[in-house]
Amino acid sequence: MADIVLEDVGVASCEPMAAIATEVLFAERADFETMVDPKSMCGTGAAATLDELAEIPSPGHVLKAGKKLNKLTTVQETGEVTTTQIGEKKRRLFENQVSIQVAGSSSKLLGFMRWAKNRDLIFLVREVGTGNYRQFGSDLLSAWTESQEHKIEAAAEGNVSATIVIKDKQKWPAPVYKGDVTVEVIP
Repeated sequence: MADIVLEDVGVASCEPMAAIATEVLFAERADFETMVDPKSMCGTGAAATLDELAEIPSPGHVLKAGKKLNKLTTVQETGEVTTTQIGEKKRRLFENQVSIQVAGSSSKLLGFMRWAKNRDLIFLVREVGTGNYRQFGSDLLSAWTESQEHKIEAAAEGNVSATIVIKDKQKWPAPVYKGDVTVEVIP
C-alpha cells in the first residue's frame, strides 16, 4: 500500500499580527527589464511545493537602467489586502486588492494621483506580521489604480488624505516577493 504524504498548510504563529506597513512601493510595468512570476502548476519547471506557487524567488525582478521603485508613505493601520477568487467554474482567477490611505494634500501626492490613473503598474506592499512584500501586478497582467479619492474634511482635526485602491487579476493570490528592493522616496 502506498504511503500518503501529508503537508501542514496553516500553521500557528507565536505572535500573530495583521496590517500592512507604512510603505507601498511602485513602478511602471514598462520600467522593468525582466520580471519573474511564481512557478506554474504544470509543465516544464512546474512548482514542486505549495510555497513555489505563491512566491517570486530571489533575486527577483530587474529594473531598466536608471529606473527605481518609488515609495508612498501610508497612514498606519489604514491599509487592507484582500484576495478573492473570481470567475466561472474551471476558469477561476484571483482578484487581489489593496486599499491604502496617504496623508496630506501636497502637490506631489495630487500629481501622483493624476500620473497613476491610467498606467500599467507594479506595487509591492509590506506586511507587518511577516515583513513579506506582497506583489500586485505581474509580467503579463499589470496592476492599476481602481479608484482614488482625495478628501479634506470640514473640521480642523478632520481627515486630509487620499484613499487609493489598487487591483490586479492573476492566477495566484498576491504573491510573496523574495527579491531585492531599492526605493526612491516620495514624501
